[in-house]
Amino acid sequence: MAVISKDSRKQLKELAQVAYERELAHHLNELAEKFEKWKNKEITSSELNELIHNFYNGTSKRLYSIYHYLDSDGIVARALAFGFLSDDEVPKELKSQIRSMINFYKEHDMD
Repeated sequence: MAVISKDSRKQLKELAQVAYERELAHHLNELAEKFEKWKNKEITSSELNELIHNFYNGTSKRLYSIYHYLDSDGIVARALAFGFLSDDEVPKELKSQIRSMINFYKEHDMD
């Protein structure tokens, strides 16, 4: 892979933060739906508590690992592959530099 300039690195970090916020919001919205079910008495307090526990020990920790350990270029490639960033949000030159990573995530559908 080509060397990524300082300006491009800055853009990648900013895009990685956007991706994190969007992916986290996506999963939190799913959890919020469970709160609505609880409010509507469709699930019990115990069931909601277990869902919260599972979110914290599963989704939350997995996202932390992904966004803490991957470099910004990998995060942006993953976010493009999974739809947390749109194609038009990432400059063409950045996409061309991370194209192989984007393809990897598209092919392997790693969550």
